Amino acid sequence: MKSIFAISSTRRRTIEALLDGYSSLDPEKIIEPLSDDFTHLVLPASLGMPTRNKEEFAVQAACIFHVFESFQMIADEIYEDIPKNTIVIHARMHGQLNRGRREDRAWRNECILIVRLSKDGREVCEIQEFVDSVKATEMARKYAPKHFMLGSDRQSNARLLRNVVMFTALASCTFVGVRRWMRRND
Repeated sequence: MKSIFAISSTRRRTIEALLDGYSSLDPEKIIEPLSDDFTHLVLPASLGMPTRNKEEFAVQAACIFHVFESFQMIADEIYEDIPKNTIVIHARMHGQLNRGRREDRAWRNECILIVRLSKDGREVCEIQEFVDSVKATEMARKYAPKHFMLGSDRQSNARLLRNVVMFTALASCTFVGVRRWMRRND
């Protein structure tokens, strides 16, 4: 594996577009570098999150972006595996939540992104995103609808996280649709 400095300029632009998309808080921007057959998987598997296609990933991104005032995905380390057409990114996520007491709104997290690119390096075909499951559960606790109950075991928390994502995805579909309609009619 090689550092980002050895990555071809095409691959570098694709990865920069992906990271900029995460930082943009704009679901349409985050999907720009994605291939039509794109898949996204959240790990660890114990969270029980489903594999998502490009459209489902955009809806999930809209749900997550909706809880932030600001957000940055900052790559600390980036490596390339040329034979596998894969980039591995260790990133920090810094954000400001848009709800809660001002002193509790800072969001700090980290993740590992395993990104498989197209053969020409111009599109992202797959992301495996290894998240901090404690932070994912913390976000679910803060933003879950009141009728969802958190359990003390991992299975209950994974079920809650899935339910929150599904609930917010349904609510977000309307938001995304209205936003697209507004852009078309401006």
